[in-house]
Amino acid sequence: PKYAPPLILATITKETILRTLATLLNMIKLAIIRAMSVMTFATLLLILALSPLYVTMGLMTRQMQEKVN
Repeated sequence: PKYAPPLILATITKETILRTLATLLNMIKLAIIRAMSVMTFATLLLILALSPLYVTMGLMTRQMQEKVN
């Protein structure tokens, strides 16, 4: 026979679809992990950069309240 039986063609097609889907899901998973790691470091740096300002503003507010009283 020149052509493969329909069952074999269907199996090959399903395997190809499953491999493609697995590859796409793996790529999406890696993209999410990379994005989360970047956002984690960005958040950490943001907290480290803003915490001295927060403490300084708290001290200044307390001094202003003491002057009013």
